[in-house]
Amino acid sequence: MKYKKLKLPVPPGFFRCPPLDEKARVAYTQQGQRALEELVDKTQLHGGSITWSFDHSARGVSVYRGVDASVPVFLRMTEIRGTLAEAAHLMSIGSDNQDYCASYQADTIVDVQTLYVLAEPTIKRPHHSTVVKWQALETKFMSTRDVCILQCQDDVMVQGTPGFARCVQSVDMQFACPDLERPFGLVRAQVILGGDVFLKSPRPGYITVFRLSHIDLRSGGLPAWAHGFLGKSHLTKDVQAVDMQLRQQRINHSAFLPMKALVPLHTRTHCALCRNKFSALATKTHCRKCGEVVCDKCHQMWQVSDGPAALRSQTYCVCTTCSSMPLPDAMMLPPTGVLLVETVSVRSMGINLEDPFAKSETQSNRTLSILEADDLLLSNPRFPFYFQSSQCGSDDDIPIMMSGHTDYIVDLAELPRPASPRHILFEQLDCVLHRPDAQDNDEILSNVADADDEAWK
Repeated sequence: MKYKKLKLPVPPGFFRCPPLDEKARVAYTQQGQRALEELVDKTQLHGGSITWSFDHSARGVSVYRGVDASVPVFLRMTEIRGTLAEAAHLMSIGSDNQDYCASYQADTIVDVQTLYVLAEPTIKRPHHSTVVKWQALETKFMSTRDVCILQCQDDVMVQGTPGFARCVQSVDMQFACPDLERPFGLVRAQVILGGDVFLKSPRPGYITVFRLSHIDLRSGGLPAWAHGFLGKSHLTKDVQAVDMQLRQQRINHSAFLPMKALVPLHTRTHCALCRNKFSALATKTHCRKCGEVVCDKCHQMWQVSDGPAALRSQTYCVCTTCSSMPLPDAMMLPPTGVLLVETVSVRSMGINLEDPFAKSETQSNRTLSILEADDLLLSNPRFPFYFQSSQCGSDDDIPIMMSGHTDYIVDLAELPRPASPRHILFEQLDCVLHRPDAQDNDEILSNVADADDEAWK
């Protein structure tokens, strides 16, 4: 059969979606909620509707085999460092270019179009959302497939354990998303049920990830070994990648230290993480988050988009500890895009700026330059200040990447006091920023640390 090849991605307005009446909207929303409950039930290793048996493990991912509607299905489980808020933000149903699949599974998901938004996050349910989307999929072993899916996510409670779940299920919407096989050759696959469930782990600072994928790709002519590759190896790698995706998200959402705040290389003879001594030929590298000097084994290079349009990216070195350190839940708000914060305003809400972990009886506002804001992070890079963006001039040499709402305000008094307090007074900041060139940066930082130690006593 001859057909016209469809150029992907399709242009905006390719799908004509008539408005849904209230009855249809409620029906689709309820279908999404039922699918979410079904996913939570079927991903339970014990006590769920599917009896799971251990199949194998690969690189920290445990794979379980079960039978659902007489069809073999696989459940993948792993434990990673992170929080439920981080997981919810990662999986957030945002615009098409912020879609999780489009962002992190671009090798398979080549196009995403939002057809209907049925439910959006609210103050009471910040992670709840239900949408209808069309996706185009490409693999090495078959022609392009497409799916029309109902995508629902929300916070859940599983046997007393808090969690977050995101499910996908095929939905028939011929009036808005007709079958494209005859005109364009796209075979319509069926997602029986798929998605992810994140549960708070008994291990502090970790979450447990469950991923279920039950898809009919309509690939009857595909060899058995290809089915095995798609069903086991490829999907297992996707689960392994969630940890790296969370690390990338943390790096994108927190500020980088300016070069002047980094620990001088010559002052370190051992790696700050593994404590191995640097040899004569060893390469010393700065972590741009904490400023410490680390070895090749204790850091990784990360690509970070520089600007809201993501027209260019820069490479930064970040140590493994900083990339694995979960961000505060208050930063994980529903995303509205990546913002380049050019000038920031630190707003104190009941916080004493001279001691960020002490309550203050008054509220105050103080606007700082980009350098001052960056150097505030020098005080404690593990517990940074959070900024409110404003429209001012930029400093291309010191990009600060933030994502989500433009207003991040956190009561730092609610955060745990750091083990090694190093807050810096504004007078001390002024000394660091405007010191004479002949004055040693280490000497200033040492004096600041000594003053802080006295202040905490």
